Amino acid sequence: MSATLAQVLISITPIKTPLPTGITAGALSVVVTDSTGVAQPAVALNGSETPPFSFTTSLPISSDGLTVSATVVQTAQDSTGAPIGTPRSDSVSLTEPSFNAPGAVTMVLTPAAAAANPALAAAVKK
Repeated sequence: MSATLAQVLISITPIKTPLPTGITAGALSVVVTDSTGVAQPAVALNGSETPPFSFTTSLPISSDGLTVSATVVQTAQDSTGAPIGTPRSDSVSLTEPSFNAPGAVTMVLTPAAAAANPALAAAVKK
């Protein structure tokens, strides 16, 4: 059985840091690993996103039906894709308010239907 997924917006607030001499900045590579341990493909962010340094992805909702969590690893890259500095790893979690998920279904004969058809109402009572 597959997990129920929640669409989430991942946003990064990069820390502006001077580039090492001779390096041209590239992208911020972001890898999200969901709560089940599955790593998603890397996303390259350069600030032109709306909002800047953000992207939307789908993550599984935990068994409580409310919590979504993941680990996000960010790596600054130069223009050739080589890492600059040390990657940063953060665990993130959010709890959404409850929502109406599919549930049990019941059906009863209405009083009007019973009055309109006494034989049906008598059969239902048996």
